Amino acid sequence: MVTQNTRAVKVSFFYLTDLVTGDPAPDVDWNAELKNLTAPYEHDYGGRPLQGIYVPGSYPCISIAIDRPFAPRQRNVANGNRSALPLSRGHEPIEETFVVFCPNGIIGILRSSGSAPHPAAVAVWLTARFHGPDPSDGDSRWGIEPLIHPNTLRQISEVEPSRLTLRVPAENAGLLSEGAYYRQFLSGVFGLQRGMHLEITISARRGDVGVDSRHQLHDALESALPDLEVFDKAVLVAARPGEASKEPINLLKDRMATKVVIPVKDRALDIASVIASIVTAYNDHRDELDAAKP
Repeated sequence: MVTQNTRAVKVSFFYLTDLVTGDPAPDVDWNAELKNLTAPYEHDYGGRPLQGIYVPGSYPCISIAIDRPFAPRQRNVANGNRSALPLSRGHEPIEETFVVFCPNGIIGILRSSGSAPHPAAVAVWLTARFHGPDPSDGDSRWGIEPLIHPNTLRQISEVEPSRLTLRVPAENAGLLSEGAYYRQFLSGVFGLQRGMHLEITISARRGDVGVDSRHQLHDALESALPDLEVFDKAVLVAARPGEASKEPINLLKDRMATKVVIPVKDRALDIASVIASIVTAYNDHRDELDAAKP
């Protein structure tokens, strides 16, 4: 139950991959790796410092933070007057993403807001700090892909697609996977301000002449799955085998995610409760998450 001293937040689950091969990454002893992270580690990410720190807990955990361009503001509840929130000397305002490394290569992620680092940014930071999953390959890089309900993946593989619509907030377009075919459309528009969106719709031709285009649409859909956390709309319109009628499949709705209620103190997230909530969510859904991993 959400009260004045609690907040409902979303925990999303992903699995680690080898970005070069696309395969699930081999198991890593993240407890041992992260214990060597004795000081904050920064990596440049689009001209902004992406900083990670180790957070001790029952499962290995990191906090990835990126600077906010502006400090948040506050309002007086009695008269509505607005003012800036004061910052302590030597401090910068940040957005934070908490990452818990669970067994079987699964990770749980909780973001403090929509502007907090995306999973793609987490993968970039992991590669910069710990190299990729294949130490023998100098080009090896970490990837992070969302866990999707197995029934949805099965449904996607069986349907005949006719239309795919993808939408991304303008400020997130640069987070799209580098090799994705749609990146050139969605990240090639500059000068758009925060709050604007970019949307593309890809349609396949009907009938026998459209067989190849429907296969290409399937390929487009598979390439979009790793970016589901970046999109704010991803809808596939398709027909089931042997049926003429088509129905929309909301891909974002079927990601493996759950709502958790965590305590807040002075309107701030309680870090220990955040980590405990991610761990509890994983333990509560462990069988489903393991079944969803390829």
